[in-house]
Amino acid sequence: MVESWIQGMPSVTRLGRKRLSMKKKYRIFFAIPFDSASTTLYERVCKKIKMKISKQHPELEFTTVIGDKEVGPSETLSDIASFKKQNKELTGQFVAQIRESDVVIADVTHNNPNVHVELGIALMQNKNILRVTGRSLTELGFDIRNLKMWRYDKEKKLIKTITDYLDTFLKIKQLSISSGYGSLYWKQSKKTELRPVPPEGQKKRFAYKSIRSDNYVMRDGAVRAEFEILKEHNPEDNWFGVYFRAGVWPLMVSYLVFVRPNGTVQLSIYPGPRSPSKSTGEKIKERKTLLIEFDNNQLNVELDSKPYLQTEKLVRQAVGHIFVAAWNADVDVHSVEMICRDTIDWS
Repeated sequence: MVESWIQGMPSVTRLGRKRLSMKKKYRIFFAIPFDSASTTLYERVCKKIKMKISKQHPELEFTTVIGDKEVGPSETLSDIASFKKQNKELTGQFVAQIRESDVVIADVTHNNPNVHVELGIALMQNKNILRVTGRSLTELGFDIRNLKMWRYDKEKKLIKTITDYLDTFLKIKQLSISSGYGSLYWKQSKKTELRPVPPEGQKKRFAYKSIRSDNYVMRDGAVRAEFEILKEHNPEDNWFGVYFRAGVWPLMVSYLVFVRPNGTVQLSIYPGPRSPSKSTGEKIKERKTLLIEFDNNQLNVELDSKPYLQTEKLVRQAVGHIFVAAWNADVDVHSVEMICRDTIDWS
């Protein structure tokens, strides 16, 4: 969302030699009515699904969050300070909590306005959403009646529905970069030559190429690129990188992970500031393999199987394009592999 985007760069952790793995911690947000019966029900549900999922996926860690405050107007609409304070609290309460969550489970049984607010925020942030109801579908509001809905009549069925959903969700999120996953996997073995050409009257050189196809987009997954920097046109400012969650052109709105010939690995948003970086400590003179894994708000970056950057503060979670690119340098990209871990079909 816009307010999240302009907060600035995410904090980035510089890592030592500890091996990074795929995401191991997941957060579930429950959007439910604020009555005591619903709260009691979902407190039991949370405990039971955490036990079940822990048995199915013992290597993973779960956090469950139940929305516990009601959306309401400012106490005094004419009081500007009060109005602004209340809006700030709501933003922190709902937008931040949902943005940090991997799955949103919305119970629309009572057509509760708070649930609809949280559901709307989740939809805007491209979240994985499970909608459940304890009533007949014909009793739901006309605006959500046609959305995919799972009906439950007993607590046991509700728990099974949520557990089955999470089990499938987690299987997708743990996919490795392997050809055994059909269309979710993609590989380009043919060499791509990135030869930046400066625009007329300018000195800066930029070249890029979309991965897979110009129309292909994804939100979560991993990209592994084997590259070689052949020539530096500007020793002070040059790199090879991978854009992800990008617009139709990489220099619009996107994230960028790039590697400089001096061994610096860095994360940046475009347009925007650059984050702290991590240096390999040696100049790049040969082929290297860059791996980036991005899932919800988390990013892992490795160079030649060594971890360099990690963050859990990716605020832009939109679906987007993937590009390989070179800035002020001639680069050969010898191969690119990609696995899509999206749980939503964007086609």
